[in-house]
Amino acid sequence: MSYDLFFYKQKGSPLIGQAIRDYLAENLTKPNEQNTQWWFDNEDTGVYFCFETTDEGDFENYNELFEGFDGFENVRFMFNINFIRPDFFGQDAFLFVEKFIKDLDLYVLNPQSENSPGNPSKPGVNELYKNWAAINNASTAESFGKDDCYYPLVECNEIWRHNYNKWNLQAQYNEVYYVPKVYLIKEYNTNRIVTQTSWVEKATKLFNTLKFDIKDGELGEVVSWDKVYNSKP
Repeated sequence: MSYDLFFYKQKGSPLIGQAIRDYLAENLTKPNEQNTQWWFDNEDTGVYFCFETTDEGDFENYNELFEGFDGFENVRFMFNINFIRPDFFGQDAFLFVEKFIKDLDLYVLNPQSENSPGNPSKPGVNELYKNWAAINNASTAESFGKDDCYYPLVECNEIWRHNYNKWNLQAQYNEVYYVPKVYLIKEYNTNRIVTQTSWVEKATKLFNTLKFDIKDGELGEVVSWDKVYNSKP
């Protein structure tokens, strides 16, 4: 089950398919070997989604569903993102989708939206994200029970925001500070979700004498690095 968007240009627009291919390759990711799919996978945030080219053979009743809109021409590109995903998947993905639409002056056919006019249109700011998020939240609620473990939405989005901007922060602080990635992990014994990070780069230089044990937001015991290094698990 996925959320699909189809893109159009106004008739008479000089935009061609190769220009869209070039835009995706330069601003998102390189295509697959067939030059038909741009699969984006952000290693820092865990977010993934894709753009792909389409043709008439890909969909049953293609002409009836996706053609025949007065004043518009189908550019035969579509966007796809899955449901039952963390909310920040949509925040990450639709930042790019909105820029893609604006930069190439595209229009969107959104089959999922109850408020869609039924023909290609220009979505408002955050309109696509909000539409996806509402369906995603409902789908997630149907698929998981109250005993399943979750990480709070606000805190989860803050972690995404940090990881999303990790390299910008690193560039800002250069070699003065190391900016680590923050992970969400589930404890094996308690089934509790906790945050984890690592200080691998220059750790021995920065923390060669002290180890700060931080647990549940509180600064715990401060011990020598040698004691930590030489202690048994």
